[in-house]
Amino acid sequence: MKDVTINTFERVKKKSSNYSMFVVPFVTNDSCCDEVCKDAGRHHIDIIKKTYAKPDQNRILIFEDDARFDMLFNSKKIKKILGWLEKNDQCNILYLGSLPFLSYPVNSYILKTYKPYLIHCYCLNRSGMKKILDTVDCEKGPVLDVQFANIPSLEKYSVYPSINNQEAPGDYAKSMLAKYVKFNKIVFLTDNSFYIYIAIFFLIILLIYMCYT
Repeated sequence: MKDVTINTFERVKKKSSNYSMFVVPFVTNDSCCDEVCKDAGRHHIDIIKKTYAKPDQNRILIFEDDARFDMLFNSKKIKKILGWLEKNDQCNILYLGSLPFLSYPVNSYILKTYKPYLIHCYCLNRSGMKKILDTVDCEKGPVLDVQFANIPSLEKYSVYPSINNQEAPGDYAKSMLAKYVKFNKIVFLTDNSFYIYIAIFFLIILLIYMCYT
């Protein structure tokens, strides 16, 4: 696509962070967003502001320094994704990798998602840039991916399955859960949550049927 600008994210020094990613989605104050998070958020917003200031710039792809593209994805899938973007202007933000909670498939490679988390790699159109710039406040928190997820008017979609993954956040690596579940398993489960819910639903129906027959 000719109107996609690619920006690599400035490396932010790794410091300890006092929030847990499993607490973030359920809070609305700034207690979960320390200075490291705010600084990372400022970088995102600065890139978006600079791009939005250029009237001829319709889309931007932003990825953080720990974003890693899956080497197994192929060029045909990328062409399909780009073709879908060109035909679907309602997509304000397309996550190339995320934890897409509350989502459902619109086709075999795109999910409509309402509560996606992680913003290590995503594409914005101009409308999405404006909605973010009009709404987000890096200084007050919570962390930026939660603020994105909580913008009702921001039409969010996610590539399925994720083609860009992030190194496990430090807080996850230190958590008890990390001893039993690898972070990539969490990504896999959220990627496929819609299908898992459907399978569970039919399993419950089957069990009810068996109990009453």
